[in-house]
Amino acid sequence: MPTAAVLDAMLLVMLSALNPGVLVVSAVYLGRNSDTRLESVFLVTGLIVSLLVGVAVLVVVRSTGLALPTKVTPRYGLRLGLGILALVLAAVLPWLDAHKQRRAAAKGPGKPSLASRMMGGAAVGGAVVVGILIYSPGVAYLSGVQGIASAESDVTPAVLFLVLAAVVNVSVAIIYLTAYVRAPDRTTAHLTRANGWISWIQDHKEVVSRVVLVVAGVYLVITSSIGLAST
Repeated sequence: MPTAAVLDAMLLVMLSALNPGVLVVSAVYLGRNSDTRLESVFLVTGLIVSLLVGVAVLVVVRSTGLALPTKVTPRYGLRLGLGILALVLAAVLPWLDAHKQRRAAAKGPGKPSLASRMMGGAAVGGAVVVGILIYSPGVAYLSGVQGIASAESDVTPAVLFLVLAAVVNVSVAIIYLTAYVRAPDRTTAHLTRANGWISWIQDHKEVVSRVVLVVAGVYLVITSSIGLAST
C-alpha cells in the first residue's frame, strides 16, 4: 500500500503532467500532421527522460541518506527549499520575459524556438529533441520523485512507484495517442477545436508556467512547513 507521503508526492507528479507543451506538440503531430510515429517517439522520449530523472533522484537520496527515518527534518527542509525556489522563479519570470522581449525587439524578427523548429520537420531526431525539451523536469516533478524516493525505505517499491510516476508524467500524451489510434477522426476534430486554446497557451506560456510554479510552490511551502513544525 502506498504511504501518505507517496500519495502526496504523486499529487505533485500529476501537477507536472498538466504540461501545456504536451498539448501543443500533440496538436502538431496528430492534429496537423496525423503522424502517430512522431507522437510515439515524443512519448517514449518523455517517458525515458522521466525515468532517468527518477533514477537519478533515487541515487542521490540513497547516497545522502535522506531515506533514513532520522532524516525527516532534512527532507522537509529540501521540500521547503524547492517550494521557495518555485515561488522565486514565478516572481522573476515576468522580468525574464520582458528582458527577452526587449532583446528580441532590438535584434528584429528572430528564429522560432528550437522546439518549434524541431516540430516543423518529419524527422525522428526532431521528435526526440522535442521530447527532451518538453519533459525536462520542473520543480513539481523533481519534488514528486524526491518525495517518493525518500518515503520508501526499500529500493524495490521505490523503483516501482518511480516507474508509475514516469507514466503519470507522460499520461496526457498517452491519452491523446491512444484516443487517436482508436478514433483518429474524432481526436483530430477535438484537436482542431482546441486550436484556440493552443494558440492562447503559446502566446501566454509564461503566464501558464507562473501559475504552475505558484501552485507547486505554495503547496510545497505549506506541507513542508507543517512537517517541520510537527517534527
